[in-house]
Amino acid sequence: ADAGLSIDFLNYGDMEKRDKFGTDQGTFTANDLLLNFGYSKRLKNDIRIGFNLKYFTSKIDDVKADVAAFDVGALADVAENITLGLAIQNFGGQLKFIREKEDIPLNFRISSKYSPLKYKKNPPNLLCDVNIPRGQKPNFNVGVELWLNEAIAVRNGYKDKVEKNRFLNNIEFRTE
Repeated sequence: ADAGLSIDFLNYGDMEKRDKFGTDQGTFTANDLLLNFGYSKRLKNDIRIGFNLKYFTSKIDDVKADVAAFDVGALADVAENITLGLAIQNFGGQLKFIREKEDIPLNFRISSKYSPLKYKKNPPNLLCDVNIPRGQKPNFNVGVELWLNEAIAVRNGYKDKVEKNRFLNNIEFRTE
């Protein structure tokens, strides 16, 4: 079993504050905080399950909204070189600023990974995700991942949902 904790904080800095007539009212700040605890476990028969518990808070000037949510998912090795996954992400309540309520973005995800067997050492992984977000049309991501050695991976991919920067590239360095 594995567990992890993450903290994400974003401060938007000082912004001009104006009334409904455009009169300068000084400045205000805004920030977001996400606390996340994750747990995963390998079960029998090459099945892995996991969950994240999340607490999100957003503050604009002197108004604050917060919500708790969770993710749950599973991965299964259905063949020596094929892994399938299912996940529900952001299952939780609503953020409420004064009188405005906003749902957090619930998402259903189906994932797959295929590694060609003809490569004996460091096979490329072909990856595909289908996302089904609440209230929006489904979208997909595809990519390829190649581990050059135990510590360095190169990835290239395509994101269907975004209008700009659809093609992504990155390099990962792993330390243990």
